[in-house]
Amino acid sequence: MAREKRLCTLEELRFDNLVLRALPVEDGPRRTPRPVAGACFSLAEPTPLDNPRVVAVSGPALELLGLDPSEATARPEEFAAFFSGNRLLPGSQPAAHCYAGHQFGSFAGQLGDGAAIYLGEAVNAAGERWELQLKGAGLTPYSRAADGRKVLRSSLREFLCSEAMAALGVPTTRAGVLLTSDTRVERDPAYDGHPVMERASVVARIAPSFLRFGSFEIFKPTDALTGRAGPSAGREGDIMPRLVDYTIRAHFPDIWRANGGPPGLEGGPSIAPQQRADMVSEWFSEVCRRTGRLAALWMCVGFCHGVLNTDNMSILGLTIDYGPFGFMDRFDPHHICNGSDDAGRYDYESQPEICRWNVEMLAAALGGGLLPPAKARLGLGAFDREYASVYRATMRRKLGLLHADEGADDDALAADLLRLMAETGADFTNTFRRLAVVPMRTGDAGGSGSGGGSGSGGGSSGAGAKGAAAAVAAAEAAAAAEAPSGDGAQSSAGAFDDGGFLAAQLPELASAEEMARATAPRIPEGNLQMLSHLAARDPAVLHALGITAEFVKTEVARAASAAKWRSTSAEAKSASDAAAWRGWLGHYAARLRREAAAGGGDAERVGAMKRASPRVVLRNWVAEEAIRAAEAGDYAPTTALLELLARPYDDAPGGDGAAAGAAGAGAEAAAQPVGAPEPAPAPGGVCPLRIGGKPPAWAGELCVTCSS
Repeated sequence: MAREKRLCTLEELRFDNLVLRALPVEDGPRRTPRPVAGACFSLAEPTPLDNPRVVAVSGPALELLGLDPSEATARPEEFAAFFSGNRLLPGSQPAAHCYAGHQFGSFAGQLGDGAAIYLGEAVNAAGERWELQLKGAGLTPYSRAADGRKVLRSSLREFLCSEAMAALGVPTTRAGVLLTSDTRVERDPAYDGHPVMERASVVARIAPSFLRFGSFEIFKPTDALTGRAGPSAGREGDIMPRLVDYTIRAHFPDIWRANGGPPGLEGGPSIAPQQRADMVSEWFSEVCRRTGRLAALWMCVGFCHGVLNTDNMSILGLTIDYGPFGFMDRFDPHHICNGSDDAGRYDYESQPEICRWNVEMLAAALGGGLLPPAKARLGLGAFDREYASVYRATMRRKLGLLHADEGADDDALAADLLRLMAETGADFTNTFRRLAVVPMRTGDAGGSGSGGGSGSGGGSSGAGAKGAAAAVAAAEAAAAAEAPSGDGAQSSAGAFDDGGFLAAQLPELASAEEMARATAPRIPEGNLQMLSHLAARDPAVLHALGITAEFVKTEVARAASAAKWRSTSAEAKSASDAAAWRGWLGHYAARLRREAAAGGGDAERVGAMKRASPRVVLRNWVAEEAIRAAEAGDYAPTTALLELLARPYDDAPGGDGAAAGAAGAGAEAAAQPVGAPEPAPAPGGVCPLRIGGKPPAWAGELCVTCSS
């Protein structure tokens, strides 16, 4: 029988603020930005908001603190006052964390919590310790030239994505409360010189700790390239060991105890030097493993973080600091979700490499005294192995390959699928979910694999299905002529039962016109020619501009791709797409037959595939619909979307293409089958909330930046 949760009221939350006792804290002006030396935290004070009010609450996240979520509805004004920072929870001690970091590859010196304020560590009835933080609560000693505020659109995105990632099974910080207010702040979201006034908002974030790689970079000496140093350079001999010991003792207790650390969270004898060396090495390897696992899971759900600076990398292996993130619609390995990332440093494909580079920067921050180079290399090896293992295992589950392991051939099957998705403009999430409809025992009429149909994201029904069937028929002759005839490849629709995969997949692929727009270079043609010349003749100048030769090469390839698509007719693309997908499906069908021969069954396979491939992710355009409604004062779509994102692997309740139900003006229940006309904007310019099918035309114009 499950243990009953013991939840408390706001005043009953039990705070025990261990980190402020364990690490040096500066007691200076609470809201004055300045350099802070010799401290890991500075005391802070939230700046009150005008008329704060709750937009949405995550019950599961608040229960981590031991707090009863019903407090939000039973005492709305007090609840909003406490979680906006207008009033302090009993036992809380507001502070801001000092950290440094490498931003876009260059050391930036002191950074720190410029908009987030630590309230304390709540200890729940089970003895679990959770740090509570208010993001957007006003000026701190680390605000630099900013105002310490966040706006509704960025806060709503972080709130929803934190909880969406938790439901997906991706390690993440959590978000318990989203609030907005009548306080207005000026922002230029597109960086185009057109600022607007927006509502100041707050997200209550929750995690075991918000320590990050940059927490250990405050001791860095002057950087040779940027001329900047960490604020506590020269203090690595006394503060760094305290920071490392606290981190391991509080958050990696198994490693602490295994290396002779005294019991409890505080006090006790010091650790012997050799044991300390072994402990730090083991801890670093564990950080590497967690980071490798995190990167692999991001890749497998089509997630782009957008700002993988070292100050945005959690020491616990959590997804942290949701800014200009994005889940891909059309698969593009070079997808850049951050409109501020001009050089594409943090594109989708580069994330594993960047995470590994960030781990190297952490090793450098720890220095040879705590982490010898040989031990650092062991940790990097742990990163490589964990990333490869988790990525491969997850991709195999997404393909339903649970029994026979054909090694490199299975890896090639997955790689070929991704390549095909990119070449034909397929949706990442929908394609993987839809593969569950392909029956294992191909050729069986009405095979049990069709049971996966209810879970295919953005599938077709009714009029949409008729249109899909027509699309398949139109491409049939060309597809039959061009499909490969190798092992398992089939050249006609009747050769094997695809469970309706093609009927749903082909109409959803991007058109030639859409591909031309999507693959166009992000650099003006004249500039691209100049950069290509520099890449060939003077790469040092290119590097000084913060641009890599690889990025220029990618942009040149994009220009060629866009030109190709502009000259491709709709009929030619349809025929080519059908042929290509039939070819890959033929190989997949043959692979499924071998899986069946090894003891696999459709029910087991479909279940595993659905548990590995979500039907619902937080697409930018879906979030935008909720943002527009919330900015108009309607919070119902946010709540509806939160509930939907909490069950990302569930089948659609109303069949393929069923949308979330959302009450309120401008966001209503809507089922949008593939091929259906795009809904007209509702009052206030808000489109009816939907989650499947092709993105609306305006989705391609969305630009999310570091200011968003």
